[in-house]
Amino acid sequence: MDNTTRKFADAANGIVQQWQGGAKYPLVVEFCAGADQQGLSKLFAAGDYQKIPVQKALDEVLGEARSLEDQGLATRIQGARSGGKIIFKGKDATGYLGDYTLERRSTQLGEEYDYQQYRIIKPQEGGQ
Repeated sequence: MDNTTRKFADAANGIVQQWQGGAKYPLVVEFCAGADQQGLSKLFAAGDYQKIPVQKALDEVLGEARSLEDQGLATRIQGARSGGKIIFKGKDATGYLGDYTLERRSTQLGEEYDYQQYRIIKPQEGGQ
């Protein structure tokens, strides 16, 4: 189980139980700087995230960075964001969280949740 899954398993478990039998699942959104394997994540309740702009979600994730490790990741993401762009599966992500494909995952207890990973890419100097 990766850190994102472990971090949100208990929270997702509680939210999923509220929506059992329905088609909607909670969403874990992760933002990574460049090719970093680890990023900052946030859990959104089922049905609450479809009309949240990706930029606003990123601002919320950055605002919740508490630990020293999270603050370091936030600094890397903010550095990439300055002059860079948010990418989802190789394309600019300028819309809402609900506009992008969801990857279905499940906790160790078998509760399902949706997952999206965005990358913040800053063009290399000298590139076009």
